[in-house]
Amino acid sequence: MRTFRCILGVFMALALATAAFGASPADWDIIVVGGGNGGIPTAIAAANGGAKVLLLEKMPYLGGTLLVAGGQMSAANSKLQLAAGFKDSPEQHYADVMRLGGYRSNPRLLKLQTENAGWTIDWLADLGLKFDKNRPVYMDHHELYSVARSYQPIGSGAAVAKVLIAELNKCVARGDVEVRLETRATELVQNDQGAVIGVRAVGKDGQPLEFRAKHVVLATGGFGSNRELLAHYHGSKGRNALSYTPAFATGDGLQMATAIGADVSHMDLFIPMPGGIEDPNNPGWPLPVRLQLAPATAGYIWVNKLGQRFVNEDTLSPDEKEKAVLRQPDIVTYIILDGNVMDANKPIIANWTWDEFDAEAAKEQNFFKADSIAELAVKLGMNPEVLQATIDRYNGFVEEGRDLDFGRSQLVCKLERPPFYAVETKPMIYLTHGGLKVTADLEVVHVSGKIIPGLYALGEVVGMGQLAGNVLAGGMGNTPPITLGLLLGERLARTN
Repeated sequence: MRTFRCILGVFMALALATAAFGASPADWDIIVVGGGNGGIPTAIAAANGGAKVLLLEKMPYLGGTLLVAGGQMSAANSKLQLAAGFKDSPEQHYADVMRLGGYRSNPRLLKLQTENAGWTIDWLADLGLKFDKNRPVYMDHHELYSVARSYQPIGSGAAVAKVLIAELNKCVARGDVEVRLETRATELVQNDQGAVIGVRAVGKDGQPLEFRAKHVVLATGGFGSNRELLAHYHGSKGRNALSYTPAFATGDGLQMATAIGADVSHMDLFIPMPGGIEDPNNPGWPLPVRLQLAPATAGYIWVNKLGQRFVNEDTLSPDEKEKAVLRQPDIVTYIILDGNVMDANKPIIANWTWDEFDAEAAKEQNFFKADSIAELAVKLGMNPEVLQATIDRYNGFVEEGRDLDFGRSQLVCKLERPPFYAVETKPMIYLTHGGLKVTADLEVVHVSGKIIPGLYALGEVVGMGQLAGNVLAGGMGNTPPITLGLLLGERLARTN
């Protein structure tokens, strides 16, 4: 979040918030709600197609979650991939995502995305976006694709936002797009037949506003920072997970649409990433530290609140660990280590020394230290006999050179040399998988099964699950909003 604050000034300068054109609210062809990686491309494509567009953004800057995202993208058959000699196809990309996501993706929506993702990368490159190594790579912090089709923008998501905003500003300069910052949409306006014909909003001075248009597009992001919605849709898991999403990811579009009867989809999917350490001064949010938990880290183990191991700590499958953590009581897990682990490794917190780690453990706020396993168990609220039995069994596996419970391969040292340490962790929400139910044309679906005329949605407001299924698939959070936004904006412009 500190990085987020540092770059706000840059993007506030880039984002042009124009004064009203003097047109009546009914004169807009398209209203786009949300100025992130879905809303900006939609506005660009619609304006380039001849539509008059109003873009509403509740924050004082554009960019949305791109400003804090890593920005990883994925696509088959981009010019960069072809030039690098990789053999790939949209069909193979589709098959990979379907397989990794447990066949839970929306087939028509995923097909549309994978068929058009390649030229999306080309378009961004033509706008000046640079990618690491100038080619796609394998990225192992998500499940691996069968071929290198992941692209890392140089400058992360903020670099993507920069080129998108620069292109949007060309449309603003022509008078085809008006951007209203600090304007929070609160309600959808419908006519007597139930079609959406506009948006009610609150301006930066608190004044009520109403805008009318032929089409309304919701591109408002997810709800990872709305604790009430997380608890509503995901129960105790939603309540206990840490929010690593920006504070503005509050589910505005989801709430506006469901208020008029919109249906939801994939709300059973919930996949936060393990390893967050809660900030004791800001409950529900993680400390700004990064755990170094690569498989090569020797000796530490993970246990649940009962003091039991539950996963192969060395697994190369991020999905395996993510799903395993969600099966544990209260989704709370502990990293257990000792003096042997400390001697064998660099500190498990990036940029800390072991002395700093030890000093933090003395505070006993998510970091704990004890002279014995029994004492450590008491501090963690565990049964000392259970934790001791877990560690004795693990130490036996180290002696035998085989982990009979979970098949761990790194059995370098026993946990037997005091002091003993524990780090309490909770999984972190980076994005939400559930959202508004839409058709392949991105029309929002009513709970009756009918389309809500005039209303469209894309990006995280429809959830990552409709594109990626039951997995955190590399690049499937950042790329689809851009691709589908460009396609939707172009199509809506043609209907005017």
